[in-house]
Amino acid sequence: LFPVNRKAKWFVDNPDDPGAFERYVRGIGELGVVPNETALFSAHQMSSCRMSAHGSGPFAGPVTPSGESREAKNLYVMDGSVLPTSLGINPMVTIMSVAHALSMKLAAKLRRQGDQG
Repeated sequence: LFPVNRKAKWFVDNPDDPGAFERYVRGIGELGVVPNETALFSAHQMSSCRMSAHGSGPFAGPVTPSGESREAKNLYVMDGSVLPTSLGINPMVTIMSVAHALSMKLAAKLRRQGDQG
């Protein structure tokens, strides 16, 4: 058992480089991964809907710091997908903390809206 992400460079470092994927595959092979003989899996998927203060540019994320989607009004994401990267450890407490903090922000926003309407 070995963490591939710690030893292999991500091929998406330069998506405009046509040879980047082939170099990535070669790097995986150098780790001792043999086709059809090595089981690869991922647990605790994270960062598929990254939270970011940046609304545009290279650091933009689809979710604001309040957890709201930039594309779908009133859609809030409050799970492990908003983390900026995979943690490398069990994410339970971190995900619970993020969900708690974001839900408190949303509750406060809804209370303010209720007071105004």
